[in-house]
This record gives sequence, C-alpha cells and structure tokens, in this order.
Amino acid sequence: MLSQGAERHIILLKNISPATYDEAVYPLAQAIKFEVERNTGCYPAIGIGPAADHLTEIIHSYTSAARVLRCMAVTGEKNILTSADFVGSDTDSVMRTKRNSVIQKAKRFIDANYMRPDLSLNSVASSVNMSPNHFSTVFSQEAGKTFIEYLTCVRIDKAKKLLLKSDMKCSDITFEAGFSDPHYFSFIFKKNTGLSPREYR
Repeated sequence: MLSQGAERHIILLKNISPATYDEAVYPLAQAIKFEVERNTGCYPAIGIGPAADHLTEIIHSYTSAARVLRCMAVTGEKNILTSADFVGSDTDSVMRTKRNSVIQKAKRFIDANYMRPDLSLNSVASSVNMSPNHFSTVFSQEAGKTFIEYLTCVRIDKAKKLLLKSDMKCSDITFEAGFSDPHYFSFIFKKNTGLSPREYR
C-alpha cells in the first residue's frame, strides 16, 4: 500500500491470507486516510497493490500500487484505489484518457477566465488540482502547445471577433481580451496574425 502527497509512504502487511486480503486491507486504508485527514488536514491518495504470496512478488505489488498512484496524480484524485480497478484495461490508455479529461477541464477554465489579466499557469493548475510543473508538462503533451501559447491563441481569437463584429476601440478590446497593455496587445496580435489590430479590422 502506498500513499502519495508531499511524501510517499510504503506499508507492508504480513500474514494476511490472500482470500481475505481485500477485506483486511481496504478498511485499514480507509482508517489511515481518515486519521491523516483528521489530524493533519492533508488528503492522501492511496494505491493498493495485489497480495504477494512470495517475497519475489513484493516488487510487482509495489509497481502495481505505484501505477495506480500515477493514474490518480494525473486527475488530482485523493482516493483509495487498487490495482484491480485497472484489470482488463490498458493502463497507459487509462492514463491518456485521464490526462485528456484533465486538459479539457483546464481548457474550459481558460475559456471562461481568459479575460482576467492575472490568469496564470498556477491558477489554472490549481483549478484541476495539479502542481504547476506537472500541469505544464501534461498540458504541452496533450494540447500540442504550451499553456502560454494556448492562452494567447484564445485571447487573440476573442480579439479578432471583437474587431470584426463590434465598434469597440482597440484599447477597450485589449482589456476585454485579457491583455493589460494596448502596446503589448498590438505587438502580440501582429506577431500572431501578421497584421496590426487596425489593419485586421
């Protein structure tokens, strides 16, 4: 059994019959999770590996539990899962699906908050319960562009629509699209479209 957070702890349980393994281990994991949350305010994720009949099988149990934790880390889940939850499925495929789900959630958050000048990698990562570094890596892999590149595209697309479908001043569009400086907005807009905002309009 593994728990993941700021620290990782490994718990080995001996002299448990394989027949009663699930009945013994899962309640213990629940008790540990409850006590940790009650006494520390931390919310651990716990992965449970399969029973090991021999010492040589312990590494397999450990690897299985670690794989479960990696899957939970992608989604930010703070739960108790066993390797049996992934039986019959391609773990890599499960992780890709979960990563995609997280990134889609992040994109929806960006689409709803792009107009905030203070929108950052940290705030978006926090919205999907991931560390900024991990989120940055996963986002680039799944979205095919960096967080900044994606956010800039969203803001430029919004600016394009406002330039063509409204009579707002360019300075007002700057702030409506999430930029905090008109000169910087013009520079980024031309860099991405080849035209200044006025020329595009």
